[in-house]
Amino acid sequence: MPTLFRVSNDLYLCGSEGESPEYRASAGKHSISDEGRRHLRERHRLGAWNVSGAFYGPSAAAMEPQIQRVRDMFGQGGKARYIAHEDAAAIPPLQVAINAFSGVPSMGELGLLKWRPGGGNIWFLPGTPMVGRVANEFQRLCRKIYEEFGLDYTVMNVCSARFARGLHVITFNREDADERARADACYRKMSEEVGARGVFVGRAPVDYHDFHMRQAMPAFRDACSGIKAALDPNGVIAPGRYGIAGKPAQ
Repeated sequence: MPTLFRVSNDLYLCGSEGESPEYRASAGKHSISDEGRRHLRERHRLGAWNVSGAFYGPSAAAMEPQIQRVRDMFGQGGKARYIAHEDAAAIPPLQVAINAFSGVPSMGELGLLKWRPGGGNIWFLPGTPMVGRVANEFQRLCRKIYEEFGLDYTVMNVCSARFARGLHVITFNREDADERARADACYRKMSEEVGARGVFVGRAPVDYHDFHMRQAMPAFRDACSGIKAALDPNGVIAPGRYGIAGKPAQ
């Protein structure tokens, strides 16, 4: 039985291992260079994109045909490199995926808070169809917006057969007013751009609940408010959250 699979870019994995090697030189004003990303990949023995997943079964022999099928599929492109479980266990950034698929609680991804000093991060989670053309369009779009604001494109897509949730991590120095403003602007612009393409977020940070609900069509907002009013007439459940009013909008 297979799991969902994770498609992580280089910084989502390497970024958990320490501060950006280029942050101090630009005082956080610029995104990490392509050369800098390449050096990180070489250091950690990872690719620009890294796909991880798991099969579960009664024995390694029972799962081998499924693993081989995946290897054959990716191998058709001539660029993919397979990392066996025992080899992946020796690569620290991949331990996060191993723990996740093994059901082991881990704090590995919190290492991303070290990528820029100050420990700030915002998560932007659009949901997109599992279509290669769409995936490429969105990764080009979001990468460009990150770079526009001098931030570092960091994403992991959690994929099923029909749907992918893009976990875009915006790391920033929360002690720096300029970085805070750029991180906020980056989040809002990505939201507006993907929203214009018919894509909504699956789970929004608290500060952006009202912002995202204003993006929704009026009929959807009214339906949410009506359900909230019927189930919670006194407004005691998460008051003021999710951009949902206590009664239908007039």
